[in-house]
Amino acid sequence: MWRDRSSSTRPRRSWNKPDHFVAFRITNTKILKEMEETQKSMASKKPSIINAMTSVHKAHITLMVMSLTSDHEKQRAKDALHFCASRLQSGCRNKPIVLDIAEMGNFNNRVVFAKIHAADETPEDILQHVHGVVQDSFGEYGIYTTDSRPDFNPHLTIGKGEHMERSLYEDRVDNFFGREVVTSVQLCAMEMTGDKCYYKVLHQVQFVSDPHALFTSSTDKK
Repeated sequence: MWRDRSSSTRPRRSWNKPDHFVAFRITNTKILKEMEETQKSMASKKPSIINAMTSVHKAHITLMVMSLTSDHEKQRAKDALHFCASRLQSGCRNKPIVLDIAEMGNFNNRVVFAKIHAADETPEDILQHVHGVVQDSFGEYGIYTTDSRPDFNPHLTIGKGEHMERSLYEDRVDNFFGREVVTSVQLCAMEMTGDKCYYKVLHQVQFVSDPHALFTSSTDKK
């Protein structure tokens, strides 16, 4: 069902600072609680990092970052999000994307994160596929990523700052945070705050019809 969608062939406008992003929002309260407990545990070992912790209200998985400098570009991005959602609905056969958030890691001792895993029968490479669909869909509307990194590493950011060593979360490195059932994709503004202290959502599109009727008991791993 999934085809290779290497990002190496896609054009990038890396000279523009990103100000918007496409994301899956994390809403499972179990995940958010585990995220907060992990942050408290880390801060108890090193109080100076408390302000480097990511707000649980902003928990999300980034799929693409971009620069949108005009209202016209923002409208094209909204149209692209609709196109993206329709492709996800077709590719996922109108089923939610079910993700387990478990285990921890870091990027160069500067970013601590929880890892994202496909749950149950969800294809193992689902997020790589989604990333490709998002970039291809936005590319159809002339909008390209500003991220120059060759690899896509989906994650849930716990904290970002200096000296985020493994020792701060060693006792929770194999922690299971919870299960997220994703039925929609969002376009958000990085520097703007919206409802409930989350990012301002410019647009959100469901890729599962009647999501409330599906996976009602799948938000926590049994």
